[in-house]
Amino acid sequence: MEDLSKKGEYANRVKYLGKKDSDCALRIEDLRESDSGEYRFRFLTNPGALQVEMSPTAVTEGQSVTLTCRPTCDTGAEPTFVWYKNSEPVANQPPTTMTINTVKNTDSGSYSCAVKGHENHPSPAVALNVHYSPKNTSASFSPPGDIVEGDSVTLTCSSDANPPVHTYTWYKNRGVTTVGSGQNHIINNINCPRNTSASISPPGNIVEGDSVTLTCSSDANPPVHNYTWYKVNSSETTLGSGQNHSISNISSGDTGQYYCRVENSVGYSDSVVLYVNVFYSPKKTLCSKFSDGHSATLTCDSDANPPVHTYTWYKKTGADSMMGSCLYLCVNPKQADSSPIYDDIATVPMTSDLKQRMVSGDEDDVQYASVQFKAKNKDKAPDSTAPQPHVQEKGEDVEYASVNICRPSSAVNQSEDDSVIYSTVKKRQN
Repeated sequence: MEDLSKKGEYANRVKYLGKKDSDCALRIEDLRESDSGEYRFRFLTNPGALQVEMSPTAVTEGQSVTLTCRPTCDTGAEPTFVWYKNSEPVANQPPTTMTINTVKNTDSGSYSCAVKGHENHPSPAVALNVHYSPKNTSASFSPPGDIVEGDSVTLTCSSDANPPVHTYTWYKNRGVTTVGSGQNHIINNINCPRNTSASISPPGNIVEGDSVTLTCSSDANPPVHNYTWYKVNSSETTLGSGQNHSISNISSGDTGQYYCRVENSVGYSDSVVLYVNVFYSPKKTLCSKFSDGHSATLTCDSDANPPVHTYTWYKKTGADSMMGSCLYLCVNPKQADSSPIYDDIATVPMTSDLKQRMVSGDEDDVQYASVQFKAKNKDKAPDSTAPQPHVQEKGEDVEYASVNICRPSSAVNQSEDDSVIYSTVKKRQN
């Protein structure tokens, strides 16, 4: 059907006289024989007769949104609507209202509706713009390939977000250290820490009670920003941070292997292990015995650094007398008197400071075991040719009590070095 006003033979002869909302009168002037025929008219509706309303108008991923198709004029009977997303029919067509629960970023798009049977006259489209936080974030570097020390590289961060990302921050070690901002981060002249070493001061021998400082040094570009100290043991103990680590009033328990780890924005490096050797005088001195019924062997053990090199045994019978100079002392019952008392002397080389501390009265406890001397039967001579059964005979118990370490008395042989440490054992009184 052609519009007469646009047809050449009716040009300037056709005029619409009616009102568009109620009257369809048409006037044709200068009639001609060719004007004879059947005339028809057609109503054209406003394309904006349908509109889509969205609530809420601003939507964030995870929320719900409702789209409603509304006619702008009276359509009589309730119509059936067809929904479109980006000009494509929506699957599982909803009725007048379309609700999207837990909206996703993939639901973004242009939505429109049309009356079923008049799909060629859809409503104006409404844009559903779903906001969501950054996702699919990734980092890449260029140029690609192997990176050699001294190279320069550019790190690039990419992400999907709505609205677009406005801030980029670069971290090292999963957020531990901030190294820059911006979508691109450039590292020039890459250099991990190297030549890392640990040292101790003051130099020289370390004696229990001293104070020492461990220092970590390294060459790095960018400069080192973190120092961490470790002690090597079964659990790799972390001692602290900082370029220097101090140990006050050092003890034998501090002996061991130490190292430091340095970090910059490129990487980290560990120092060679530093061994801290703490010297200390003998402690935890312990005497034990072994007896076969005929003789007793006394054994002396002690903890010291450097290790004990001399053990000297003394028996006191009114006046001190030396019995031997070894780790073991074998005592025959014939040699035992009514009140046997023994001294154990353990010596180590000492510095002047260590001697002074020992002479000043530092004490340590020594625990001794009991030794039992067996009295032989004087009435009956044993048959040397016959095997003798082992008979538990009543003997004399000698109890070795805890004793204190002290300076040697004047009765002891003065040729002994002043650094000798004495332990005294007294007989228990029944």
